[in-house]
Amino acid sequence: MGEKYKIAVASKYGKLVDLHFGHASSFAIYEGGEDGFALVEERQVGQYCSGIEDDPRREGILASFQDCRAMLVLRIGYAPQKKLEEDGCLVIEWCDTVDSGLDHALEKLKEERR
Repeated sequence: MGEKYKIAVASKYGKLVDLHFGHASSFAIYEGGEDGFALVEERQVGQYCSGIEDDPRREGILASFQDCRAMLVLRIGYAPQKKLEEDGCLVIEWCDTVDSGLDHALEKLKEERR
């Protein structure tokens, strides 16, 4: 049966991991594991890259992923990646389908457990 994980995905239309973390205003949240993944939520967030240097909303955006064990994005900046990973969310830059990304993320999460 195995452990279940929540994984956030930055995808414009739900087929490809094709959005930069800072440009995404919503993330698809998938839950699953060895038996596959299912879309459980479309999570709306503000855009992290708002053009404001010290945007106070950034902390809230990052905090909205505290229940996710991994995140798939096309690209992400150093500062948000570091903060997400400090909070226990493995960040994976991926440029392919959502399905292949979820499989890859599952393998990385299993490696982390060893």
